[in-house]
Amino acid sequence: AIVGRNALLPYHPQDRRRVLSELLSLNRSGGALSLAETLSRLAQRLYDLVDLSALDDDLAVRVRSAEEAIYENPDDPLVNWDMAELARWATEAGYQQVETKVYTATTQVHVTVARLESWFSTNSKGPRPTYAQYLLRRIALAELATVRDLFERQLLNQSVPWQICYVHLLA
Repeated sequence: AIVGRNALLPYHPQDRRRVLSELLSLNRSGGALSLAETLSRLAQRLYDLVDLSALDDDLAVRVRSAEEAIYENPDDPLVNWDMAELARWATEAGYQQVETKVYTATTQVHVTVARLESWFSTNSKGPRPTYAQYLLRRIALAELATVRDLFERQLLNQSVPWQICYVHLLA
């Protein structure tokens, strides 16, 4: 058996098919593949952690819309696939008896100053834009300050439930 956790996540979708084919070639006849892959498309929404009613209705709608756009980007290989696509990749790679199931786990995350800063920094320090940079596609800089203030008032130094979704592939 081959077992892995987020074994495909670092790869581009076209490369994920290749990796699955390579794994099949390493597996003996009748062997099994069991992978648990984070389903980033269903990641925790930050707007669900706060009460947006303190914002005017239009700003609240634009905050939700900006965040949802993160997970609906067809060009982002982190979020542009789902359980059905993973099953299709495995089938195309030659696996049989492909099964997938989505699981949700909830943990606690402590919201620190550093965590808030990572969300609301307007300077990306990594390959992906920050939450604030995504928000700024739909809200103004002054509005971002208002949203950040809301998050700080409601979340700073609090532990919040954090939802994680992953898909289990068995083939």
